[in-house]
Amino acid sequence: MDYNNDGYLDILAGDRDGDTWLFNGSASGLTTGIHLFASSVPINTGQNCSPRLVDWDENGYLDLLIGGYPVGGLSTSGFLHLYMNDNTSVDELNFTTYTEISFWNMWRTTHEFYDLDDDGDKDLILGNEDGRVYFAPNTGTNSAPVYTSYFPLEANGSIIDVGSRARETINDWNEDGIPDLIVCNTTNDKVQVFLGGELGIEEGEEGLEAVTCLLAVSGSPTSGLFSMDVYMQNAGAVSVSVFDSQGRMVNDYSWSLPAGISTMNCDISAFPSGLYFVAADFGYKVLTDRVVLIR
Repeated sequence: MDYNNDGYLDILAGDRDGDTWLFNGSASGLTTGIHLFASSVPINTGQNCSPRLVDWDENGYLDLLIGGYPVGGLSTSGFLHLYMNDNTSVDELNFTTYTEISFWNMWRTTHEFYDLDDDGDKDLILGNEDGRVYFAPNTGTNSAPVYTSYFPLEANGSIIDVGSRARETINDWNEDGIPDLIVCNTTNDKVQVFLGGELGIEEGEEGLEAVTCLLAVSGSPTSGLFSMDVYMQNAGAVSVSVFDSQGRMVNDYSWSLPAGISTMNCDISAFPSGLYFVAADFGYKVLTDRVVLIR
């Protein structure tokens, strides 16, 4: 992007060592990379820095959302840090000390902003080490974003999983006026394109349906209690059943939920250890997830 409005494209990049670099464009090409600072301190995320410029508060100044994880960190030690522009110049990247966007803790994160649920604000599309691509709906506003939960995107009724280290972007690949999802990985070094359709993003001729409802189980493995984050584009009823590995239903719930994200608690502590399946029936679509019960 041309962050400084001089007519030349610039590149913002993060590296393995957690550093953030800016390469300015010029008439003769890119200049030598310079390290970005915040409040006079070099910006460093520890490992695997993934920076993204965005006007977070819609005030005309570019801010920085950056992913990373500490050296030696585990798969749930990742973070997203938000550096706000100090608003001294629209043609410069001057940042203040970061705040943490605490809903996300996956490592080797990449992220993209896009209004996936078409409600007028910027949502987050996230990739990470596990090879899946996640949707984090913005439950705030476009100028004051709020993110509390995330859900794996699906294609043809199955969760999109490219193997490992999903790296995603949204672009109109086939120039039909509808955005598409493009994902690469480190499993087979392939680039996969999920073509957008009138009802949402699709895989090839058919696939990923419009994001009207989503289900995500958290708290697994558990000794009994776990929670489900349920996203509904419109208010309505949802029925949730929990099955054991033999297909026997052990719990059944029915809720009338508002539009947006609702967190529902479940208890399977009375049942034996093992793998259980959660199925949410929205009336027009059934979504599933898994939970592991241990003692």
